[in-house]
Amino acid sequence: MKWCIKKSKIHGNGTFCTEDVHKNTDLGLSIPLSSETETSKTFFRNTFGLLINDSKIPNAKTVKRDDGWHFVSIKPIKKDEEILVDYDEYADKVDLESFISGKRVAVI
Repeated sequence: MKWCIKKSKIHGNGTFCTEDVHKNTDLGLSIPLSSETETSKTFFRNTFGLLINDSKIPNAKTVKRDDGWHFVSIKPIKKDEEILVDYDEYADKVDLESFISGKRVAVI
């Protein structure tokens, strides 16, 4: 695991790197696909997905893989630095997945 939970200066608790990571490092599965039918997909946020804080200057992004959404670093992140994503960018990707797959997408 490349992250841990600590008190955030941004909001409540956040996720922080436990080691230095390079750009394009998979930081972990954050929103796993839990079920899929002909008409819908359901994803459940795990602890990692729930505790990532929002920033307009993110250091990570969401990337869709077969097993769900992963957070991937978009630049080097130092040990003890908070992992941040742009919530608007994430929301746009979920909407895009729904459009491409033709299925209703629920993130719980």
